[in-house]
Amino acid sequence: MSQPLLMVYFTADSVKYAFATKTFVTTDTINGMAAGTLVEGRLQQPGLMRRDMYGQGAVRGEVPISTGAIQLANTDGELDALRDVPMDGVLFVLATVVNGDVSKIIRAGYLEQAVAESEDFITLPVRDVQHAMDKLDLMEDRYAGTNALPAGIEGTAADIKGRVKPLVVGKVFNVSPVCVNTSRLIYQVDGQRGFVTGWSLTVYDKRSTLTAGANYTSQADMETNAPAAGQYRVWPSGGCFRLGSSPTGQVTADCTNPPTASAACTVSNVLKYFADPLFTFTPDYTSDPEVGIYLTESTSWLAAFNEVAASVQAFLTQGWAPWVGAGLQWGGWSSHLMPAASLPYTPVSVDLTVSNIVPGSMRQVLPGDATRGLPVWRVNVHYKKNYTVMSPADLAGVALADQAFCEQAFRTVSKSQTSVLIDYPDALELDIPTLLVDATEAETEAQRLLDLFKVKRNVFSLKVQMEDIRIQLGSSIDFFSIGVAATLTYPRHGFDAGVDMVIIGAEENFAEDTVDLIVWG
Repeated sequence: MSQPLLMVYFTADSVKYAFATKTFVTTDTINGMAAGTLVEGRLQQPGLMRRDMYGQGAVRGEVPISTGAIQLANTDGELDALRDVPMDGVLFVLATVVNGDVSKIIRAGYLEQAVAESEDFITLPVRDVQHAMDKLDLMEDRYAGTNALPAGIEGTAADIKGRVKPLVVGKVFNVSPVCVNTSRLIYQVDGQRGFVTGWSLTVYDKRSTLTAGANYTSQADMETNAPAAGQYRVWPSGGCFRLGSSPTGQVTADCTNPPTASAACTVSNVLKYFADPLFTFTPDYTSDPEVGIYLTESTSWLAAFNEVAASVQAFLTQGWAPWVGAGLQWGGWSSHLMPAASLPYTPVSVDLTVSNIVPGSMRQVLPGDATRGLPVWRVNVHYKKNYTVMSPADLAGVALADQAFCEQAFRTVSKSQTSVLIDYPDALELDIPTLLVDATEAETEAQRLLDLFKVKRNVFSLKVQMEDIRIQLGSSIDFFSIGVAATLTYPRHGFDAGVDMVIIGAEENFAEDTVDLIVWG
């Protein structure tokens, strides 16, 4: 199995471009280019781009945006004009070519402006598909400020005009809704999509529970008919409620708004909601706890995804199962770091041995996080986020337990093992903010993280020949990414008998046909 013929193609400023590792003639239409098109062999580096679970060498954190570069040969100066072609944000596709046609899409991402780094090369900086999630604004709807009081639910130019409308996905507590009509005391909890089937709402005034009346059937019904004094009534489609009398203090609400109609408010379902505009993915976690998020400011899809994913320390990989249909679609999966023997999914597995490891490339690295690779003796998981922290003066006639809830931003559960401090006196604590909503599920996550990090783990980097990986995986090479299991057998550093590891970082060098791996275990 030899190194495949690779081609990169994109459309910039209405012009279609294609370059390959070797010159060939197309036999079918590719990216709108007719069969018989000559594709020049100028592709020197087809896209040196990292893939990491959480960042280079990190064992927890956010889903990163990977960057890299495509390098094109330009000794004859024929590509000089590329420097002036608008390319920022242009989609590129990297594919294998068989018999003059696309065989398999293996990478996609977004270009930045071309740079002439020397007289011999043109470099195209690239970013991966996560970049699109980071650029896409989740909170599109804003208040128009067009109320002609007492009518309207868009606020006025003097109050909320231009403010982002709020969004609830999942279960949230003590949020501060937006007053969208000051004359009729109408508030909005979710102005991006309204309440979907399976919603619930409890409204408070100074944290004293108000009585719910019958739901409204329309905006007109809500604006025309006031609730009884001391009550509130909900217009579900608009994500609004109206009070029957002026509040005495801070108006807050507990709300459940499922990611889709009647769907459970679990991590997997909420993350699917955020990923849906760009790709579908398969979640695979040891547990799938309930969560909720309340957003009131401009937020990218990736930022919202990361805030929810932190609840189970989830990572996201893309590029497993790309296909071409109506445009470019990408599939992937999401899981979280676990020892190779305990992975919640069935991984593709490779053997890393002296036969495929580049000599002299293996070295130990410290994890790229605050623990510096030391074991952890205690894990504190913060859950049930209180979106409106209140002082006793803000409350009226509430139970002491509820008062304690309102005065803190989170509840906290901890799991510890003091024996770790015997061997590692400088062992640290982990503080994990989450959007989990249940104490038992938070305890489960705290225990999982303690079991994961109380043991000293090793992180090594090494370079491997891709030809050997292709032979091992065959048709399963599509699944070679972060999260793959690897048995590392090497006559140094305690790997003589083979140790099961997990790949947490990979950088494929298509020019050398090698891949730099970071493995953990």
